[in-house]
Amino acid sequence: IIFVDFISHLKFELAYAHLETLPKECGVFSKPTGGYFITYSTDKPIATKVVELCKDLGVLITPAGSTFPKNYDPKDSVIRIGPTYISKDDLDIAMDVFVTAVKLAHLI
Repeated sequence: IIFVDFISHLKFELAYAHLETLPKECGVFSKPTGGYFITYSTDKPIATKVVELCKDLGVLITPAGSTFPKNYDPKDSVIRIGPTYISKDDLDIAMDVFVTAVKLAHLI
């Protein structure tokens, strides 16, 4: 169990490293002390667009708004990232896609 926790920790750290490259004006992210998800909150109402851009590039993310009742985020700003059940190499690629999607959606 300790080894699995260590691997999960490394994946979260990899995800954080990518998220820390995003400009602060794009949004902020959580560093949870437990659980399977990192929450990324965009400053603009672009969460749905970010998820769509990722999907178009082959990266599936929990749908925008999934943390809200009836999956409706009134600010369209919350995205959940689950780095646990993906290989480290695939996570690295997926996080590159996510960061690019956030930057692109923020500019549109």
